[in-house]
Amino acid sequence: MKDSTIKNRALYLTVLSSVILVSIWWLVSIVIGKSYILPSPWLSLKALIQVVWDKSFLFTIVMTLARVLVCVGMSVVVGFVLGFIAGQSHFIEYLLKPLLLITRTLPTIVIIVYVILWMPNALSPIFVTFLVTFPIVYANVLEGYRQTDLKLVEMAQIYKVDRRKMIQNIYVPSILPYLRSSIIAITSLGLKVVIASEVLSQTPKSIGLRFQMAKINIQTETVFAWALVTIVLSMVLDFIMKSLFKKGRSYGKTL
Repeated sequence: MKDSTIKNRALYLTVLSSVILVSIWWLVSIVIGKSYILPSPWLSLKALIQVVWDKSFLFTIVMTLARVLVCVGMSVVVGFVLGFIAGQSHFIEYLLKPLLLITRTLPTIVIIVYVILWMPNALSPIFVTFLVTFPIVYANVLEGYRQTDLKLVEMAQIYKVDRRKMIQNIYVPSILPYLRSSIIAITSLGLKVVIASEVLSQTPKSIGLRFQMAKINIQTETVFAWALVTIVLSMVLDFIMKSLFKKGRSYGKTL
């Protein structure tokens, strides 16, 4: 089957499933008959238009996305460095194990509540999201290091290849696929965690605060509108990241 046929079929199924989902949403909203419990798709669409046309909409989006990108950047840098060091040193790996175990097993809501107690509202979403996303990058980098071809390493050692060249030409190519997948994963996850943290910490000028205000005012249709905005943002971020890495791989092959 040709790639174009597969893509067209996937698009058709995606549109069909979306129509079915919206239809079920509409029917259930009619059965319930209370917009403050479940607003209809039409009411949510009207609220979405109002949200988008608000003067502070773009600024709110930019501020939340900025926090997400800061978290992703911090997680990538710290996760790569510590993951690479842990690959070389079992002492560092075992030293970090308890911390990583805590951040992985603790519910995110617990981390958010605790961090809010002792950090400013503007910083707590960044720190919480870093704690949640950093272990993913670290674990992937460590796994990439362990998957390095040992025969290449031994050959480089026999020929006394410079350490910097070994890292650049042997270790990094082995780690990169794992790093790419972790970045794609933590970008979407980071957006969700940042917004959840913004809701609880009531961070000024954020999507989370918009959710909180809509909830307080019992504007369920506005909550749905911001949920749709969040879904679109997540899809856009995922598409951008995958496109960047796809271009990066294509560029690397041409060198």
